[in-house]
Amino acid sequence: LWDTSSLTCSTTLHASEHTYMTRFHPVADSIIAAAEHTQLRCYDVSQEKRVSSDDISCTTVSWSYDGRLLCAAGKSGEITISDMRAKKTIGTATLFDANKDIHHEWLGVDKLVLAGFKSRERVFQTVDISDLSRVISTLSYGSGSGQPFVKFDYDTRMLYLYAKGDHAYTYCEVGQGGVMKENWREACSEAVKGIALAPKISLDVMSGEVNRLMILHHTSLCPTPYTVPRKSYHEFHDDLFPETRGPVPGVDGDSWLHGNDGYRELVSLNPADIKSKKEEEASNGQTKKEKSTDCDSALIPLL
Repeated sequence: LWDTSSLTCSTTLHASEHTYMTRFHPVADSIIAAAEHTQLRCYDVSQEKRVSSDDISCTTVSWSYDGRLLCAAGKSGEITISDMRAKKTIGTATLFDANKDIHHEWLGVDKLVLAGFKSRERVFQTVDISDLSRVISTLSYGSGSGQPFVKFDYDTRMLYLYAKGDHAYTYCEVGQGGVMKENWREACSEAVKGIALAPKISLDVMSGEVNRLMILHHTSLCPTPYTVPRKSYHEFHDDLFPETRGPVPGVDGDSWLHGNDGYRELVSLNPADIKSKKEEEASNGQTKKEKSTDCDSALIPLL
């Protein structure tokens, strides 16, 4: 694991098998899940040790929004929902062809969107974990060899579908029932190699930018903003920007492992609120510093 502030390796974890994917816990500090071919494992980075494992053949893994459950999928076409703390399997289902990866994202705490192959056709499906065999919604992406992927923004319910090597991606919206509604398909001048969502704090909210895709091509990285038109951008539009998860973990890793789910504090994206909070933090820090100085001076002997 790398410290991005200093670009140095801060922690090294030794896996016994090839690691295909890792995902940080969405609430707890220092907990990561790893798909290691024949094992699904959880590590506590702060202690540099494995804290949980399950005999699941998997190449992809994702946490539920609250971090209580894990979804794992392998090349067998099967997906598995697990509670890693209780060492319990919640459900399994075979939904796609074998010998191909399945990629997935949680749509909250009880629904998933899955991307895989069915007879060379790229297919996206939404399911409920209470009955994984019942498909809520399906979108076909046509035949091809490029691996399909999904990216989901929980705050806006915006869903992006793409396949590696295609010259386009699709924007959808997801209803509360898990139904995908395809809005449009956006063409790209180069083949898409990957897509990531920019952090919320980096968005130009005063221009109505609700999301920004970072699209990786063979020769470039293309920032693609999604902006909602408004008559005026002089004021912050609360209806476009619900509070989002802040940067502070809701619980430490050891507490989470002992059953404390924790909760990530939500923060406002309103620049005025962000400025006020920074000023308040700076003021509190200065007050603490002054109090510390006063106490220290009181202990200095007067000669």
